[in-house]
Amino acid sequence: MEAAADRAAHSARELARRLGIDHHDVLVLLGSGLSGVAEALGAGEESVPLDTLPFFPPYTAGGHRAQGWSVEHNGLRILVLGGRCHLYEGLTPVEVVHPLRTGIAAGCRTVILTASAGGIRHGLLTGSVMVVDDHLNLTGRSPLTGPEFVDMADAYTPRLRSLALSAPEPAASALSA
Repeated sequence: MEAAADRAAHSARELARRLGIDHHDVLVLLGSGLSGVAEALGAGEESVPLDTLPFFPPYTAGGHRAQGWSVEHNGLRILVLGGRCHLYEGLTPVEVVHPLRTGIAAGCRTVILTASAGGIRHGLLTGSVMVVDDHLNLTGRSPLTGPEFVDMADAYTPRLRSLALSAPEPAASALSA
């Protein structure tokens, strides 16, 4: 079986062929109920069905769209994926992160992960913008393998967190679309 990076490169080449775009700068992975953000970013009718790409897992969670779009915004090429996969769908960590690895193989150096994280705190309403600055992995499973230690102290960059929190309300309300 091919290594995870080789599978991601293969998927990225096929995605580029189907989209007609060889390189992307930013990857936006949309979480539950947030697929409408793709249109808010300028995604049109034409998309690539993600579950037809090599090595992409099936998308079975509600509120996710197994579609990918290429959008230009402020001189950046954004790869928008309309949903994610999860461990609770019976997938392995390597399968769950394959779309992310594909975006990186497509050239993305900035990754924005979104999620619907209800019930975290009283007062956080649907569509509220919140940022994550750390996380606990209570599953005991990880796609990070090998002898190298990966420091996760600043996995969520302070610069992007600050930008998200400073977004004006109209921009933030697009997230609840």
